[in-house]
This record gives sequence, structure tokens and C-alpha cells, in this order.
Amino acid sequence: MNTLEAWLPSILENPDEDVNNKIYNYLSDVNTIRLKDVFNRISVVRNYKIKEKGKKGKEKQGRRSRLIGKLFEELIKCLFQNSRAFGVITNIRTTTSEIDFLIGILPVGKLVPFLSKTSTHMIGEAKFYKDAPKTEWVNELIGLLQTHSSEMAILFLGCSSRILHRDIRQSIAL
Repeated sequence: MNTLEAWLPSILENPDEDVNNKIYNYLSDVNTIRLKDVFNRISVVRNYKIKEKGKKGKEKQGRRSRLIGKLFEELIKCLFQNSRAFGVITNIRTTTSEIDFLIGILPVGKLVPFLSKTSTHMIGEAKFYKDAPKTEWVNELIGLLQTHSSEMAILFLGCSSRILHRDIRQSIAL
């Protein structure tokens, strides 16, 4: 029996273990081996040096960027794959745009406080940047929310660690 009601007593029986970690592990059983594998693939592709210049070099850079984008989406998908709180459909085409992730909030997900008051779904967008993320993507995400009548969205950003420009920090805060 793998229901929350059957599982909850085991949390309370052992006070030495972190209750939050047990709840998280129950809600989202992440395949860490697959996650590390995809992350390492991103690193290899990202660090690959393109020797060609000109048109041929730009073509290879474009292919590398597309491959990194696909791998980054796969990395995000790994986070949701075995979740009891979320159901995910990827690459949804609408008449106005493409949504990277349509994240359905399952009944168990409604037990998570910040998800309890939201609707049945949220939008997820994955963007991997060589440089700092741009504020335009935050604005586009707000447009996607309004267009698709969603109350919540997650913008998954992949980029090098850095201090974000003030405009971006303000957009994210909104």
C-alpha cells in the first residue's frame, strides 16, 4: 500500500530522520543516476570547442545550441518523471506558441501548501543561456500565463552563476 495515509505513520515513528526529506522523497522520486547522466551530457556538449569559422562554424554552433536546449529539457523532465505530485506533458503546441512543459498538479500535489490554492496546472519553460538570461523571457512567460489562463509558471533557467542585472531581478520578483 503506497498511499500517503499508509506512509505518514512511518514518518512520525522515527524522529531522527528529517520529515521534510521523507515527504519530498515520497512526492518526487527523482532518478538521480539519469539526472547526473543528462547533466554530464550537457557539460560535454557545452564545453565542446568548435574549430570551424564562418558559415560552417555558425551552423555547428546552432546545432550545439539546439542539442543543449533538448538536453536541458530532458534534465527538467527527469525532475518530474516519477513524481506523485505532478504529471507532465512536454512540448505542447498551441495556436500561439509552444509550451515546453504543461505541469498538471495531481491530487497529492494539492497537499503542498504553495500548490493548494492554485489551479489544476502550471506552465513550465526551459531556457539555457550562454550569457545572462534576458528580461524578455520573463515578459513572454507572463504573456503565456495570460494567454493560457494559468495562475502559475516556472521558468527553468540554465546558465553560469552570476549576479543578475537589476531589471531581471525585478522581473523575477513580479
